[in-house]
Amino acid sequence: MNTKPFRAILALFPLLAAPALAEVTMPEAPPPSYGLAFSVLDPDHAVRDAVDADLRDRLVQRVESDTVRGALWTETLFSALTAVTAELNRFQDEGRLDAAGRKDIGALAAIAVADTLVHTHPELGPALGALADLQDSPIEEICECDKSGSRACGCDVRQKGAGDCNYDVLCPSFGKALCSTVNLEMCITKTVMGLFSPTHGVSRPDNATRAGGERTRSR
Repeated sequence: MNTKPFRAILALFPLLAAPALAEVTMPEAPPPSYGLAFSVLDPDHAVRDAVDADLRDRLVQRVESDTVRGALWTETLFSALTAVTAELNRFQDEGRLDAAGRKDIGALAAIAVADTLVHTHPELGPALGALADLQDSPIEEICECDKSGSRACGCDVRQKGAGDCNYDVLCPSFGKALCSTVNLEMCITKTVMGLFSPTHGVSRPDNATRAGGERTRSR
């Protein structure tokens, strides 16, 4: 049996399929949205503007899309933090969790988690809204936490000027950089927990409290 014609037809398949494959486009992720937590904790967009646009969009989109609502708000919190950890690890692997921008990325992550929590558990809204009257934002706690933890990891923390958040973190090895990244993730967790705790003068909502409803997010 002469198989040459059959082989010739098979050889044409990649050429025939290529144009069709080229026309297939992957759906784009929805643009990130910003709600109550961003309006309270980042009213002038300072945190958002301090982070590169692509990193900002990736991080906020990841938290919004990957967070699974739990029966209790604390369950939702840890789901959101898992999404943050995954994205921060990607930034670290890409070499983009650099010394200068890490604190801004950490602050953005904390606000994004808080934003998603209020979106999925509207009963948390009053507690977060009460923070608008505070003189200092709890987000600033990330800086001190990041600096102290990074020093404990063996990294060099260099103050660049006035203000707790004006510093660089320089880690001499991959292991110490990874340790510092894990510490940053812990600082984000601590900060978000603090946003809804009595230490900031607001009442922590009862875990058993559940409420439905939606909130309006801005683009």
